[in-house]
Amino acid sequence: MLLQPISRFLGIQAVAGGLLLACTVVALAVANSPLAANYAAFWHTPLSIGVGTAAISMSLEHFVNDGLMAIFFFVIG
Repeated sequence: MLLQPISRFLGIQAVAGGLLLACTVVALAVANSPLAANYAAFWHTPLSIGVGTAAISMSLEHFVNDGLMAIFFFVIG
């Protein structure tokens, strides 16, 4: 299967840490470059998730801060 080597590669903890570090370096470089305004605008992009009449609308930044960080701490805890 095509996804099996990728899954095995991403399952290694050292790879996950290296990938996180690389993404952090790229984000810092972009945030401190002439692309900083576009980077900030990306994080303030409105995003909506809904099912039927129930919906949640926030910026991408708020989804990461509120939603994904809560899930992160539940998994760590």
